[in-house]
Amino acid sequence: MNFLITKYFKIYLLLIFSIGIFFLYHKFLYPTDWTTSEWLINYQAGFVRRGLAGEILYYFSNFTNIPNRYGVFYFEIILYGTFLYLIFNFFKGLHLNFLLLFIFFSPVFLIYPINETETLVRKEYIFYCLYITYLNLLINNRNIYLFLLVALPIMNFVWDGILFNLFFFFFAFLAKDQSAKNITKFCLSLIPYLITLFYIFNATKFDLNNLYLICESIKEECFAAMFFLDKGLAYSINMQVSKFEIRYLIEWTFIILLSFLPLFLVSFYENKKLKILNFYISKPIFILYIISVFHIYLFMLAGYDWGRWVNQGFTFSILTFFYLIKIGFVEIKKNILVGKLDLFYKENKNISLLIFFLYIAGWHMKVLMTDDIGSLPYLRIIDRFFDYFI
Repeated sequence: MNFLITKYFKIYLLLIFSIGIFFLYHKFLYPTDWTTSEWLINYQAGFVRRGLAGEILYYFSNFTNIPNRYGVFYFEIILYGTFLYLIFNFFKGLHLNFLLLFIFFSPVFLIYPINETETLVRKEYIFYCLYITYLNLLINNRNIYLFLLVALPIMNFVWDGILFNLFFFFFAFLAKDQSAKNITKFCLSLIPYLITLFYIFNATKFDLNNLYLICESIKEECFAAMFFLDKGLAYSINMQVSKFEIRYLIEWTFIILLSFLPLFLVSFYENKKLKILNFYISKPIFILYIISVFHIYLFMLAGYDWGRWVNQGFTFSILTFFYLIKIGFVEIKKNILVGKLDLFYKENKNISLLIFFLYIAGWHMKVLMTDDIGSLPYLRIIDRFFDYFI
């Protein structure tokens, strides 16, 4: 039975959506909720990084007389629903063999944010939606240059972390089109993005003395992320260094390897080469995931919520991998490892299913650098649900 063409796929996503919204409902009014504070950052105290979404929500609140926090909550519902709808349309009809089941149901993918609600519907969710849209445009041979010209610069004013994820856009493009002319057009279409990036990092000089203007605009005291508006990259790195211990790096390296293991295995046995101009690159997908892990470490250097960075890197990686399957760049049925594992599954179903359930339900990663590896993610979700419900 192929899970992605059954009604159970819809039920799975609807269940994730319902639980996610239920958890958001129980946290968005919490006085120090970090997620809410990020969405409330606006331009009422002058230009500031990542303030565009908050500015739009500010005017929405004024126009509708809906309190700011409730405006954030309603927007989170729409954004989360949009993301899962795009996930459904992107994955439906694909075949999940034994190895791909480990990738799709990984505790680092769709269920992670409802397990660790501090990562649920953060600003990168808009970026996820843009990336899936971009992949769909590539699949359908649509002109992606206008999309890049408009979408990426706007996204920059919402969440500037896209800088470290641009290589996914480039790799996805190269897998479909290697002509020098179109590669040049792709690079030129990134110019507006680079201009806005330069502007953001040079025009952002926020003074905390003006913070009261944001507080006044949202009609409550400022909290959480708002107090970091005047902090730069150096401050973030110093904060990581001050709390860093080598055991954290060892533990999180283990988590990253455990998360990416199925992707590493399937990509290592891919023989497809990528041609860029007159150069051929062997095992390009495997190299992509090496770069993806490296970019996670860059995020970890600058941000304390390490689990969020692993979740981001894995999400972009899995979306890219299934895109490569859809365009035929990856011929999964010809993969030697996949064939051997499918044969092992047919001959040892009970053992195979035990390994599968241990992998998807026996462990989970938490959010902060200082957190240990967790266990039993589905049980934790059920436990939190009944705690809120009761």
